[in-house]
Amino acid sequence: MVFRALKSTSTLRPLLLSALLCTLAVSTSLANTVVREVTVDRSTLSVVETSEGTYFKLLGATTALNEGEPDLPILPVMLRLPENQTAKTVRVIPIATETLKDTYRPMTVGAQVPGPAMPMKPSITQSASWFPKDLVITHHTGRMRGNILAGVGVSPVQWNPATGEARLVTKFRVEVETEFAAAHPRDLRIERESRTGRATFERSLNQLTGQSLNGQGGILGSSNYYTPLINSGEPFHPTFRPSVDGSPVDMVIITDAAQESEYQRIADHKNAVGISTVVRTISWIKSNYPQGSDTQQTIRFFIRDAVSKWGTSFVLLGGDTEIIPVRLGKTLFYGSENIPTDLYYTDLDREWDGDGDGTFGEGYAQAAVPGDSVDLYPDVWVGRLPTSDIAEAQVMVDKTLDYEISPPLGYQTEYLMLGEVLFPQDWSPTQTILFDGADICEDVVTYLQPQLNLTKLYENYTAFPGAIPETKPTVLAEIDAGYNIVHHVGHGYINTMAVGINGETMINSDADNLTNADETFLLYAINCTSSAIDFNCIAERFMLNAVGGSWGVIGSTRLDFPTTGRSYQNEFYDLLLQQNVGTLGEAMTEAKSPFVVFAQNDNTHRWTQFTQIYLGDPSIEFFTDVPGNMIVNHNPTFTLGDGTFDVNVTYDGLNAQNARVTLFKDGDAYSVGFTDALGQASLPFRPDETGTFTVGVKYPNSIPYIGNASVVAPGAAPYMYALSQGIDDDTSGPSNGNNDGLIDAGETIELNVTIKNNGAITETGISALLSTTDPNLSITDNLSFYPDVNAGASSAASDPFVLTITRSTPNRYEAKCTLDVFGANGSYSQEIVLYIHAPSFSYYQQALRDTVGNGNSNGTIETNEDFAIIAYVCNEGLGDARSVELRLRSGDPAVTITDSVTVIGDIPAGTIGSNPADAFQLSLSNLTDYHELELVVVDAYGEVYSHLLDWVIPGPVADLTTFGSSSAISLTWTAVEDTVLWGYNHVQGYNIYRSSFETGPFSKINPKPTKRIAYYSDEGLPPLTRYYYQIAAIDSSGNEGGLSPVGSATTSLPIHAGWPVEVQTATTAGITLADLNDDGIPEVVSAGEEIYAIFENGDEVTNGDSDVRTLGPISGTGAQG
Repeated sequence: MVFRALKSTSTLRPLLLSALLCTLAVSTSLANTVVREVTVDRSTLSVVETSEGTYFKLLGATTALNEGEPDLPILPVMLRLPENQTAKTVRVIPIATETLKDTYRPMTVGAQVPGPAMPMKPSITQSASWFPKDLVITHHTGRMRGNILAGVGVSPVQWNPATGEARLVTKFRVEVETEFAAAHPRDLRIERESRTGRATFERSLNQLTGQSLNGQGGILGSSNYYTPLINSGEPFHPTFRPSVDGSPVDMVIITDAAQESEYQRIADHKNAVGISTVVRTISWIKSNYPQGSDTQQTIRFFIRDAVSKWGTSFVLLGGDTEIIPVRLGKTLFYGSENIPTDLYYTDLDREWDGDGDGTFGEGYAQAAVPGDSVDLYPDVWVGRLPTSDIAEAQVMVDKTLDYEISPPLGYQTEYLMLGEVLFPQDWSPTQTILFDGADICEDVVTYLQPQLNLTKLYENYTAFPGAIPETKPTVLAEIDAGYNIVHHVGHGYINTMAVGINGETMINSDADNLTNADETFLLYAINCTSSAIDFNCIAERFMLNAVGGSWGVIGSTRLDFPTTGRSYQNEFYDLLLQQNVGTLGEAMTEAKSPFVVFAQNDNTHRWTQFTQIYLGDPSIEFFTDVPGNMIVNHNPTFTLGDGTFDVNVTYDGLNAQNARVTLFKDGDAYSVGFTDALGQASLPFRPDETGTFTVGVKYPNSIPYIGNASVVAPGAAPYMYALSQGIDDDTSGPSNGNNDGLIDAGETIELNVTIKNNGAITETGISALLSTTDPNLSITDNLSFYPDVNAGASSAASDPFVLTITRSTPNRYEAKCTLDVFGANGSYSQEIVLYIHAPSFSYYQQALRDTVGNGNSNGTIETNEDFAIIAYVCNEGLGDARSVELRLRSGDPAVTITDSVTVIGDIPAGTIGSNPADAFQLSLSNLTDYHELELVVVDAYGEVYSHLLDWVIPGPVADLTTFGSSSAISLTWTAVEDTVLWGYNHVQGYNIYRSSFETGPFSKINPKPTKRIAYYSDEGLPPLTRYYYQIAAIDSSGNEGGLSPVGSATTSLPIHAGWPVEVQTATTAGITLADLNDDGIPEVVSAGEEIYAIFENGDEVTNGDSDVRTLGPISGTGAQG
């Protein structure tokens, strides 16, 4: 089904044809004011008379928001604010207006639930003033990938109730006065940007804010979009975990281990065409990010890390909801709903549960109920392939790659529109139409380019020239004929999509039986729940059809409000077809961004932000025309040491400027760049080994070229390169380390670089010079000598380099050095990377004991009482910590420290260090004030970490609630507030304890405290098993509060093998249990297009229709019951 909101309209018969909105914007910043001027083209306004009043339709705008007010269009205007600024005040100043002809009575914004029409407010109808008096309807400040955006809702159409006149503000200026706003500690911070991250998000920001491009735009398109080259030809070598070192990563694919090999095929293709991509599994993420409250938060921690440190711009979720769960976004609109949304993985600022109540994405209600402060702006482009196993992954991966690599030519210009009458829902031609989905389809015509062909199937086809009747047989036949886009506006449900005449619907089996072969399509659906991926929805069935169907879907996981969705649809097609935003993840996500300003409260916009989902590869490049003839020329060989490789590209006989060219030799060399105005690219390329490499070229509306060339050895010459590194970090000679053969921060090492001769003759008289500009390295012996090296042979140096690594070098650091090798036949220069490990400390927890000195052992810290702090620190780094001591200090006169040192010794990587027998001892002369205590970690190289401590234990957890499913138990509780001494909540998270018995013993099951959220999902549990839980709050010092009362829950039974059984048509029949074979065990009986009878194990009672492809029919007659 489709639900309407805010208003109902008659069939639109525009008095004036719409054209593109012309926004001439000048964004300037004067002192603390950011200004943008906007011009609205008169031709973009359509005035439509309906039975319920005048409908003003403005291209790029959305419908009004407030019930009982005139439904005048609201235009979103966005401005980019300086760093650490927020909007203080907003003004819109009219510059030019145009009075419209005639007089009008605007439609009224209706109630946000179905019901009788709502009258306009008397305070408006009885006024003689223009409405709205203030053109600013709303405003909101948020963050998009670290950039500050102010969204302003402007009403450029005004109405005078006394005279009936209406006017259009054709030019206005938006002025945003800003004020300082410190960044929130949990806002996303971009530490390193990738090429595609910089390019796509700068293009998006410029598009949204009306600024001219500054040389950093989208992946494909204008020559201004690119920097000339993006790397130096070094190998694609991303770090194990996201880091600012190593290679940037454009796209991350997340899946489970069972499907990893299939998704690696997408990664291999993306790497070949210049989108650097890695695959990470759920199990890998959980082992590296153990602090999540559930799988969703754990995955989001990793995505945040990848975006921040790798510069990742695309994320492909490779799995259905049982593998990669959706987050349920809470809305109180329309009776309240928890909406499955992937926006949780797209908007990465803060935690999505700002108030810590275990409910996510709550909107603003009032000052006392601010919600979760989720700004909804995207920080990464996300898509999902909803696959449950490797067989499904193979189907969807095949279709994704086929669309990009080997599509049939011709169908890319074919678009199919399916529009039914929405209200009345059971419309017949004799009835008045309240809302026609065909009107929404017709909006798409505005954005079509001349080469595109549109086929229209409408229920109300006689009202639209060129349209034909929308009947189910016609719809299925047309889809089978092959279309690039199928656009559906109509009613729907989880496994149905209505197709107009005679009330017929497409169902899952129809999606299964499509035979459009390789002419697969993108489905854009404005209907209810057809993309409810937490069910067996019809959208997934289109994508799982191995011999047809779709390769991608944009649809809704829950109800759809078409008056709102219409604005999102129009923005999408403008971006895709007019602004040439070629990647689907970017176009779909950016289409939602202008309307974020309207989505801070619970309304249809917030609902749409949550419910609209993209199923598909976010980096897939959409064809807006039939692929042209791209010809790529390059040499078949590359000689070691040449330095650059040339590629020439033409498209339809012309030089192809800004074709993306990629040279990829796995593990050896990787280079990406773009062709110049002559269609030529000369890329740096520095492989060390002979062998085959890939040459990939991508250009808009082209099938990518993926060819091969060979790296060959130089003729009659040597070629020297660094083969491996030997690390000596013992304590003999010049080295001083822990003798583990690894490079650790603080060590002095002897570095012996083995070199290899990949040339054709012997190199003699060899020496090598090591240099660096890295501030973390100090080279004290930079010269090594080598014996002669024959062709194909390798050799270590006769004397190593010596260098010292600073103790402040971060963990997982990659230091770059230049190795210059000199020989009798020439010189060779190469960058080498040193992988540095370091201890990385965090304060894990502490225990307070009043059992020392004059302590009274009652467990409560009292004035002037001696007590001990047993401190625990965790070494989260890859390097071992040597000779660790903990020191406690304070400048507070109320603090007396009698034992300030705890000696621990070595703390190996990944372990926790403590010494309860050597705890700190202190006392406090008063307990009413905050007293600063600083813990300092000292290792063999000096002070390396500090942390502020406190002694106040958080309060106990209350209101523990449990809920069991087949393999998990969800826990929620009331968040603990610990603000007594600090003025803000000092609780940092919670520990979760579990037992198989109500009386215990209880064991902690979360490796690290959860992040403040009063929610935890205990996953991976066996079915039908009861567990008992207690929860304790943890503050920033690791003080653990009192345990909650015991709560318990039982996991449920899983779905029985063989179930559910799907009938082949929509049905209203119920379920009956009957013992058909007199064995004392009832069978399940129901009806669809046949009578169904199923045993308890999911087998059919009889194969009544003699068709092994069906399950359950007891006859082949077609009878229904």
